[in-house]
Amino acid sequence: MTIYVLIACSKSKIAEPLSALVWIEQMDIKQWTNAWLKQEELHKCRNLYSGRAYQNQLELCSNFKNIDVRIISAGAGLISPDDMIPSYESTFKQNKGPDANEWHELPMGGLSSLKPVDGDEIVSFAPPAYHKALLKDPAFSKICKFLVVASSSPLRGKCRLEINVHPRSKEILGVASSDLNTKFLEIYLTKGEDGFRELYKDAEKLPPRPIRNTLNDIELERLVRDNIHVGSLNKLVRHIRDELQFSASFERIRKMRFHVQTTESEE
Repeated sequence: MTIYVLIACSKSKIAEPLSALVWIEQMDIKQWTNAWLKQEELHKCRNLYSGRAYQNQLELCSNFKNIDVRIISAGAGLISPDDMIPSYESTFKQNKGPDANEWHELPMGGLSSLKPVDGDEIVSFAPPAYHKALLKDPAFSKICKFLVVASSSPLRGKCRLEINVHPRSKEILGVASSDLNTKFLEIYLTKGEDGFRELYKDAEKLPPRPIRNTLNDIELERLVRDNIHVGSLNKLVRHIRDELQFSASFERIRKMRFHVQTTESEE
């Protein structure tokens, strides 16, 4: 049995792309492919992407013998960690990368490179934009019967197994949104569906969410400055959200804390 794990690429890379491989509004698939094929400086995919989620998921998968990792790339297509490709800048955002309908036409192709057989699985907890590209691939109909995704995915209802994910799972796992898909992948690979059933039961036991006061950016900056002494980022988040009862995401507080620390060091 082979488990194909489809993970998302990352925007951050170890090498800057040449201007020819920065997707601009006027770009189309033909122009992109022509520029792609002319590149001579190539990097192994497993090393090119430097994003934390990507690196953590790749390392996680390396602990299992029966896993075949594939990377969903907005600039290359569906690639393997040992493929050699140029650095590039392309996303699934409008005018900054290919339309989902064209994703499979990128230089490295799409889902047609997957050849699962009976007993295999294709598992993916990639972000919604990546799954939308998979859905538009003509080869999707051939692989969907092997596919395992979360109930929050755009592919729900179109695959072999839909994992029921509680909307408050992040609170139980104690991770940032950017690390949630990595944690989901870890749970599935180590505990399977049972792990998600346990997670769902634990999330159901949570007390009702507190009603928190909202903050605009100016108010949040003032609050972070006044409480920067609290300590670590996690302590600051808990203090603002749980003790002071203000509504602000982990990512928003993290960015504001960095901003405050940077500006204070310059003063």
